[in-house]
Amino acid sequence: MFILNLILGATYQATTKKLDGFGFRLNIEPGEQNDYFESRDGRPFIYENYVSTGGWISSNYNRKFALDLRANIGALFEKGRDLFNYDIEVEPRVRLQ
Repeated sequence: MFILNLILGATYQATTKKLDGFGFRLNIEPGEQNDYFESRDGRPFIYENYVSTGGWISSNYNRKFALDLRANIGALFEKGRDLFNYDIEVEPRVRLQ
């Protein structure tokens, strides 16, 4: 038995001259997907047409105060199912001398 799960993705990340970093990503899972790791009874969890995207910003950790921000969003485009998820993370960092 041969099962193919197609996942298309793109990412971009960069660092500025002041050593601040940022990036973003886009993932597309077109068609029927079989998730064997989400199984509860040995059968795969089957879903269709999932799209997720996200981005992040990270300031230079050499500063006394640094900040990491991350945001992600995803949606399932399948008839009869309604799935939408998001998360936002804020991580302040203080460097003590």
